[in-house]
Amino acid sequence: PQPEIDMEETGNQQTGKYTLHIIEDGESLWSISKKYYGNGSGFAMKKLIDLNKLDNPQSIKTGDPIIIKN
Repeated sequence: PQPEIDMEETGNQQTGKYTLHIIEDGESLWSISKKYYGNGSGFAMKKLIDLNKLDNPQSIKTGDPIIIKN
């Protein structure tokens, strides 16, 4: 279950507190963590996993929305 945030589900949208990122081909939680948080550390990835309530982080796929805390 994704947190409810009123955003379009295409393209990367940003509000004051969150960014909605649409996963692109070849991206992983590590690369997304590096892009938004400056590193792909376990702590940065855990933030993404917890915020998005991902039961299986390996299950993300192209086109999935993911919430990034700014």
